[in-house]
Amino acid sequence: MRKQYPEYLAACIAMFSFACLYTCYKLAGQTASNATVVFYQSLWSWLLLLPFCLGKSLRTAKLGLISLRSLLGFGVVYSMTWALKTISVAEATLLNNISPLLVPFVARLWLKDKISHGLWPCLVLGFIGIFIILRPEGALLANGSTIALISGLFTALLVIAARKIAHEPLYKILFYYTAIACLAASPGLLIHPHLPSLHVLLFTGAAGLAQLVGQYTFTLSLRHLTPQHIAPLLYLVVPFSGLLDWLIWDVVPSPSLLIGMGLIILAGLISMRLKKWALILVDPFSSGEPFKTTAREMGYKVIGIYTQTEDIYEKHHSSRAAREHDCDAVFFSSDIDTLVPSLKALPFSIQGCIPTLDMSVSVAMRLSDRLHLIGNPIDMLPYYRDKSFMRKRLRECSLPCPDFSLCHTSEEVRDFARSHTFPLVIKTPQGAGSEQVFICTTEEELLLHFREICEQPNTYGQRVQEAVVEEFLSGTEYIVDVFADGEKIHITDVWFYDKTSIRDLKNIYYNIISLPFDDPIVEKLSAATLRLCDAFKIQKGAVHFELKDDLKRGITLIEINVRLPGAGVPLLLRTTSNWDPFRSTIEVFTKGKTKLPQPIRMKHLAVVMCPLQQGGTVEKIEGIEEIQALPSYVRHVLYIHPGDQIDYTKHLFNLPYLVYLAHTDRAQLLKDVATAHQLFHIVYTRSTGKSA
Repeated sequence: MRKQYPEYLAACIAMFSFACLYTCYKLAGQTASNATVVFYQSLWSWLLLLPFCLGKSLRTAKLGLISLRSLLGFGVVYSMTWALKTISVAEATLLNNISPLLVPFVARLWLKDKISHGLWPCLVLGFIGIFIILRPEGALLANGSTIALISGLFTALLVIAARKIAHEPLYKILFYYTAIACLAASPGLLIHPHLPSLHVLLFTGAAGLAQLVGQYTFTLSLRHLTPQHIAPLLYLVVPFSGLLDWLIWDVVPSPSLLIGMGLIILAGLISMRLKKWALILVDPFSSGEPFKTTAREMGYKVIGIYTQTEDIYEKHHSSRAAREHDCDAVFFSSDIDTLVPSLKALPFSIQGCIPTLDMSVSVAMRLSDRLHLIGNPIDMLPYYRDKSFMRKRLRECSLPCPDFSLCHTSEEVRDFARSHTFPLVIKTPQGAGSEQVFICTTEEELLLHFREICEQPNTYGQRVQEAVVEEFLSGTEYIVDVFADGEKIHITDVWFYDKTSIRDLKNIYYNIISLPFDDPIVEKLSAATLRLCDAFKIQKGAVHFELKDDLKRGITLIEINVRLPGAGVPLLLRTTSNWDPFRSTIEVFTKGKTKLPQPIRMKHLAVVMCPLQQGGTVEKIEGIEEIQALPSYVRHVLYIHPGDQIDYTKHLFNLPYLVYLAHTDRAQLLKDVATAHQLFHIVYTRSTGKSA
């Protein structure tokens, strides 16, 4: 298990920085107005932040929400500066940190979230502590304490507002916050128009620096610490503030303050511990199964949402018992209006929502949007899921694109065919694994497959009334997998597809083999992929690109999938490299960013797919033990057994056998790929078509 001491240290530094921030407010506020302190502190923060924003985009689709969050932040700072004129830093900081006690009420009013019954004793305990502090000597609601309490309310509102813009980078939020805080404080300067003293400039500058250091180190700590780990550390700001009170003003907390402080901190910690932090995983089976165990290792409860009918899961070799295993709550629905209230009713604090497979992208993105969780832009969803929209996006961004048409009738298919040269490709608008994707050489063949696409359900059991017809892309087909860590997009792995033909199907998976990063084509593929990431507004998590190096157009997109690659590739990467794709995905969708190892070191990899030229009744499966003895062998997945009635391979989802290989010697890897195909053999009692 990875040691987390640096993240704990970062959290402690953050809390000390925030204590220093409030101390500087008090020092500056001794000789300056509230507006002056807030204006110059915000100006200093903005100036210190500016170099880190150069060359970065400041555009946002949620400027209104960011502005609201900024005004709430201004309210926190202004009320804290006001309160600190009459009470100690420790007392002001403590009352500001009652937000865990107020957030449930704000969330109830704003987001309609229910307050858990188990939370009420903590709330009562916390408010008793507040009452003791506010009435230590009979002066109920003393002025400074009241204002500090109001700052806590602003903080609670800010926490809820921040949930609605969780996907935005920290630098962008701080840039707008500091700028808006300057503007909001400006009218107050008209009342006190004189220039600030050196004393005020010094301490507002120190406050500006402390704010940035605190925000940065707190964000750093969130990269690897779970909410359960970091919650107790939040109250360190109170003793740090008390220490500074004592060192600078020789202030010792009164007994009533210590008692109230103890009750509030105890109530806050218990309320945080009562929260069961949870993660939504949409369709976590097959290649997405490891997400469940990884989420549990990271301290999250697992909410499994399964969006398909039972027959679809059976087709993907997944039983209901296996799907429910390791889930703390399970829903079988794809209806967002049904899911949202059901999820809000759970006794969990939901931290993120992750699509694990193709079929889960739409539901996961819509849930993230409705629950105000981190994700990619919801307005891009059609471009991520519909292949005709993908093509439109390429045209909009002036990127290489084959000519295409979304055809609703046989006549439209015929018109496209007669104005283009064969071969042509026809495919379902939404699908995966090359199912309902056909390379056609005649008009008759094209029309036949158009009827098939419209009459038969696709991979997800959906029926469509149209098909995408497009020019055939020549050249080698590649995979480029990328990961957006919240700040930068990384090329994580590159592969080339090795496909074969079976009967009239010309697009059958045979092998996928990784390419070393020093291969000449990788640089060309990487540059094209980064342009595609920009065009499709990729912000968070893994994206799987399928590309062709077309002789006419160059590197051209075939398909984009905003999730980790399938076919067991992420598990192979975790097993054979220094990177865990599952953990990084969870981190970026719960905390907004993660840190990838640099460089990602991996062996040469291959997934051997063993398509069948025929179907029949399986009598015996040969070659498995010999394949397991190959030098490159890592693991295998066998989907068939003696006695099964099987069909010949038509797409990824009815491949009988996958072998995962890895080796430091590429020549040995390629030799083992060929050997695995030679060794795997099926003996049939009855067969149809060619021999396997």
